[in-house]
Amino acid sequence: MTIGKAGGADLATDMMIVSGIVMLVLNTALALVLKCEGEGKWKFSPMSFSVLSFALCCGALSCLYNRLNVYLSASLDGIIFFPFFNGGVILLSGVLGAVVCKEKFNMRKIIGTALGIGAIAVIGLF
Repeated sequence: MTIGKAGGADLATDMMIVSGIVMLVLNTALALVLKCEGEGKWKFSPMSFSVLSFALCCGALSCLYNRLNVYLSASLDGIIFFPFFNGGVILLSGVLGAVVCKEKFNMRKIIGTALGIGAIAVIGLF
């Protein structure tokens, strides 16, 4: 099974595991010992369970996203993959901003999002 189009693509899974472990260790160490007090002031503060669980979910989804990106870039033509994957990120970011963060969309934001998705589609065609 082809995983990617670049040389060494068969090592993509190994790279994802190593990079995930390195980021987990480094970010956990930083989060366990540092908390920003604002104005560049940091102090020791242990991480709460809710922050830890949120960080683990974000990390797992990030690994899944990158793994899907590597797999689909080999499976689909670039003219299809690029606009759908990158346009989907913009669209999903807007939807999740509205659902999770209760962001209000006005006409300016809707037009900007539509223009961004349209621009990605045009770039993908040429």
